Amino acid sequence: MATPGASGTPSPGDVGPRRLWLIAVLFGVVSSIVLGTTVVLATRSSGPSRPEPTERVVLLGDSITELSGSTLEDRLGDRWAVVVDGQSGATVAQRLPAAERAAADDPRQVVVNLGTNDVTLLLDPAESLARMRDLLALFPDAACLHVVTVGEGIEINGRSYATEAAAYNDGLRSLAAADPRITVLDWDAALRSDEDVNGTAPDALLYDTVHPTARGEKVLAALYATGLEACPAA
Repeated sequence: MATPGASGTPSPGDVGPRRLWLIAVLFGVVSSIVLGTTVVLATRSSGPSRPEPTERVVLLGDSITELSGSTLEDRLGDRWAVVVDGQSGATVAQRLPAAERAAADDPRQVVVNLGTNDVTLLLDPAESLARMRDLLALFPDAACLHVVTVGEGIEINGRSYATEAAAYNDGLRSLAAADPRITVLDWDAALRSDEDVNGTAPDALLYDTVHPTARGEKVLAALYATGLEACPAA
């Protein structure tokens, strides 16, 4: 029988403290790692946060606005408190009640993308523009009002609406010339400047001569951002 404590056979009294010492060391190492990780994460999470945007902007429109809503919010929402209000198939006159509701919240800037349905329904441009004037007048305290041109390449069932769209766009420019708060965001010019205006190509801007593709929505959002950024600071 071996004698406790003899060479080659550690006694319980020797093993116990050694194991406790190793456990303590390992616990200290693990604790240091966990503590260090916690400090790093806490430092990152407590970094400076971007304040919520306070400048209220209303984007009023038809199906182009409605279908592009998510892209517009993603692109503009970090800078402005954006409200997207689009209604498919709506004319300028049909959006007057929505404009009245939006005006009650006193937005600082308004973007109006309407007129496509007026053009394709062959409504009198003078009447549509009169309603646009009424709509813009609902925002007397807004710093900047932006009107978006209609694409002049609209074609439905083989019928071109270039003449009607051009007449409407000319009217928008006349409205802007008469009121320094109004600027024209030229969506038609943006479409004309791109080689892939319409079609099935992945980088086409439109898929039916009217509605933007995913890429077209980004181009439209960038156009809005340019106009909004140009508005003089309060």
